[in-house]
Amino acid sequence: MFKVFDRNGDKTISIEELRMGLKSMGTTFTYKEAMLAAKTIDKDSMNFTSSVLGKQGLL
Repeated sequence: MFKVFDRNGDKTISIEELRMGLKSMGTTFTYKEAMLAAKTIDKDSMNFTSSVLGKQGLL
């Protein structure tokens, strides 16, 4: 499932990759909604917007 989000293969997920991955699953998020979702997922304050969520293995 991680590969659905990590479109460029860098083992991280950017906000735009999150949006595109969700869109491929039939869910549309605005950039603002994706940022809010990322903040909710990023429990360790690892700065999701810098694409570290993938390194944490959270998706």
